[in-house]
Amino acid sequence: MESTGFVGVSKKGHKFYRYVLLTIIILILLVIRVSEPLGILTGQALNIDYTISYPILSNAKLTRAIKEDALQFTNKFLGDELSRKGGLDFRYTNIYETDNIISVSFEGLYYLENTAHPTNLFYTITIDNACRKMILADYVKIDDDFVAVLLQEAYAQHSLEFYSQIYDWVLEHDETIIALFNKCDQEGSYLYSYLTHDSVGISIPVHHAYGDYIVTEIPLEKVSLLIDIKRDLKLVKIFS
Repeated sequence: MESTGFVGVSKKGHKFYRYVLLTIIILILLVIRVSEPLGILTGQALNIDYTISYPILSNAKLTRAIKEDALQFTNKFLGDELSRKGGLDFRYTNIYETDNIISVSFEGLYYLENTAHPTNLFYTITIDNACRKMILADYVKIDDDFVAVLLQEAYAQHSLEFYSQIYDWVLEHDETIIALFNKCDQEGSYLYSYLTHDSVGISIPVHHAYGDYIVTEIPLEKVSLLIDIKRDLKLVKIFS
């Protein structure tokens, strides 16, 4: 007979609830560490409980736009999960701001009961001060030169093993690579971008053994910008 840690709870169930408890503790510690206001949104989509942290900005409309976008992504991601219980913890990690643009990135964990490991998630939103959502192709010219620079920076920033994952992905999608990057940040795409004070970050999906995604940052001076992005982007907050 399988031993239990709590009355009526199997070892597998006990491990699952311990993982949930650990996640709650981590979220509490994150709230304590953040000096600026942090919003916490909780809810349930089918059998999945989710928690989303998002930045509270001085502009209420921008705060609401970021929160609603993160919630929309969460609901769409969980849309096909109908049977097993699980959870999703989603927290914002970086936010950069200019006079006209705000760019936020989120990291998260998605886990299902009785699965071997959680899935790592990455998502971003970039909006202007009128709450219009921007995609990579709105501010960066996507062409063969962009892809070449991405590979160069990936080679410089990652180990050969991780770089090979990006290179193989680009090679696999060689005939459609420009179209894929043009769809980056749009619904149905698994590619996401964000801005930092001196670069544009790109996340590419990879096998779970490599973390489910790999992020590469390209210096702004190495891409062709389509709009006037201030080079002195103000760093509002960054934590890990």
